[in-house]
Amino acid sequence: MHELSKSIQRRLREPNFVTRYFVGDGIDIGSGPDPLNQYMELFPLIASVRPWDLRDGDAELMDSCLDGQFDFVHSSHCLEHMRDPDVALANWFRILKPGGYLIVVVPDEDMYEQGVFPSTFNTDHKWTFSIYKTSTWSSRSRNVLALLSKLGPDADIIKVEALTGSYRYSLARMDQTNTPIGESAIEFVVRRRFPAESESGGLIGSAREVHAPARITPSATYAPWVSDAEFQSVYRTIRSHTLVDEYRCYELWQLVHQVASVPGDILEVGVWRGGTGCLLGRAIAHNKIDCRLLLADTFAGVVKAGSQDTTYRGGEHKDTSLEVVRALLHTNNVKNYSIFRGIFPDATGPSVGDCAIRLAHIDVDVYQSAKDVFEWVWPRMNPGAVVVFDDYGFHTCSGVTAFVNEQRNREDGFFFHNLNGHAIFVKMQ
Repeated sequence: MHELSKSIQRRLREPNFVTRYFVGDGIDIGSGPDPLNQYMELFPLIASVRPWDLRDGDAELMDSCLDGQFDFVHSSHCLEHMRDPDVALANWFRILKPGGYLIVVVPDEDMYEQGVFPSTFNTDHKWTFSIYKTSTWSSRSRNVLALLSKLGPDADIIKVEALTGSYRYSLARMDQTNTPIGESAIEFVVRRRFPAESESGGLIGSAREVHAPARITPSATYAPWVSDAEFQSVYRTIRSHTLVDEYRCYELWQLVHQVASVPGDILEVGVWRGGTGCLLGRAIAHNKIDCRLLLADTFAGVVKAGSQDTTYRGGEHKDTSLEVVRALLHTNNVKNYSIFRGIFPDATGPSVGDCAIRLAHIDVDVYQSAKDVFEWVWPRMNPGAVVVFDDYGFHTCSGVTAFVNEQRNREDGFFFHNLNGHAIFVKMQ
């Protein structure tokens, strides 16, 4: 019960969790009612944590997540529910970036099940786990060291630990996780080696520095989004519906205010589950702007992936629906919006009509989609209008970076790269 919460104080005492493991953009698989993102402020190097639970898809396959998408992958007490732990671990490792960390907690069969299986404490458990045993009482026992050995040469096993610190051996048989301190578990941490490390037999050193993407860590401390009560109120309602972090969300929130005097509607292409679209709608209302909110998505995943795109193959991020977006907008009382389902602008551009656009948020992940949307939007913009490319600063979206770099010297626009990962064009003439 609330296993993640129990781990927080223990993890805060171990510097690696604060300075290495929980760094950047992560995903919390099997987050349930006790997600990691509720403790983000305690781990200051976390940029974002995407909660993943039953409604998000099959946690064993993670088929809507990209290879190498996350800086860290966390899962607490989920692996024991998987049909095949080998497949699950392989896919959790697959979506981890080189240099990133996989952090997993599973129940220890002797501390948790205590000699009885099927489990009398959780009937959905399909497996029991030990770190290593030559024999076991459980017919469904999995050896953690054997599981990790199947991850291959890219797996750098950092630690495997039986969490015995809070376990009370003197108690009669009971589920000690029902107590405020009992973890009764095994925790393991695996780092994904960079290719050059694996090729050199695991040697860590200069190869890692050459091949690691640079991590941007600004030293500025001014954080106006923290004290912006209206923004924080909106962000809390939408953060589980977006992969866009708090910094980029705040920039969108501010940009709506800044384009208030520019004629036109506000367009988002690449809506996914509606988080940033809803944020834009709430910002329109907050700034009392009379305009339409136009939301365009295939609702079938990424399209137009091509040779410029090194990560995307097509169909990613299809774990959404038009109904999910409409429900979020309704809950947040967003008005005067239109949703266009299909490829934009090819299929749905004509439905938008001949209108001006004051702000366009382009979150389409791949080169050709970014190009087609920009070429549709830019002629419809008046001076002062703004285009935001969400995907410019991320190595998984190399195609978007390539397209933006082709446009950055335009004479009719002003370009800047925000270190939060946004690329922004302001129409000048």
